[in-house]
Amino acid sequence: MGENISHPVRNVRVSESLEHYTTFYDIKGTIFEEIYLSQKSGVSKWNTKLQMLVFDLLYGWKSTSALFAGPIHLAGLAAISLEFGFNSKDPESIRDMDVFLKYFMRGFDGKLDSRCRRLVKSRLKEIRARLDEVRTSDVVTTKVSAEDIWQKGLIADPIYKSSLPELQKVCFVNLYVHYESFLVHSLKTLTGEKINVSNKNKETGFDAVAGRLLGSTKNKGLFHDIYYSKWIRFSRAIRNSITHAGGRMTKELEQFEKDLELVDDHVQIMPGHVRTLFITLRAAAERLTSFVQNRLAGKRPKNC
Repeated sequence: MGENISHPVRNVRVSESLEHYTTFYDIKGTIFEEIYLSQKSGVSKWNTKLQMLVFDLLYGWKSTSALFAGPIHLAGLAAISLEFGFNSKDPESIRDMDVFLKYFMRGFDGKLDSRCRRLVKSRLKEIRARLDEVRTSDVVTTKVSAEDIWQKGLIADPIYKSSLPELQKVCFVNLYVHYESFLVHSLKTLTGEKINVSNKNKETGFDAVAGRLLGSTKNKGLFHDIYYSKWIRFSRAIRNSITHAGGRMTKELEQFEKDLELVDDHVQIMPGHVRTLFITLRAAAERLTSFVQNRLAGKRPKNC
């Protein structure tokens, strides 16, 4: 899955497979695709406020996916650039050769016998002819792949390699932050009042308000599934650890210890963790979107 590498302060775990860094953003076949297509067509049944919240969520997730895929984009662009440089036909260099020939031969005036001058001139003309062939040729003689750049350049560079674990952390936190913001603001459209996840009051706190709005509790039903299910609590605990404890083991994370990947008591976020989080949060956000839309439309929400 990955390899431990040395770091001035601690060890970290890195995935060395370039294919692990492909984009993960995908809404095909989801409610979000339906919302996007209906808005694009100009005829949308979706509540305008909710629709804008969905677009904010999707923009955040799509941008995070692009950031996540930075390694494969960088390797690909570098490969294209190098391949172009290796195989480009530069007409300027051909014209420069004409000037070179003129002054090169002038420099030998009176210093070489006629036979040597003829041989040198003949050889230089052969070189000039070969350059003309290269200029007009469409044959690509050198191929450079993204995998070449990755294996022989990027992942072989200790400085770049050490940045990859931080990239995974940033993407993981971004995905969760965008989801929690979407959850809070979606519920706010139902009440018009401020909702704060840090409010723990039994009557006016987040759990109480969200439970009433969603018609469920933190232990059962929709509210549990989209906020208190195991994997969302696990993701929230990791987000809190990265944000507030430098990614170290925390009391909140202890209940998930068997599911964690740790190196020197620090949580390790691998590409697979980021992908799994996106899939988990996308499903939860779909259910919430459907529920809120029905409530705003005055319909009795189905069993979401």
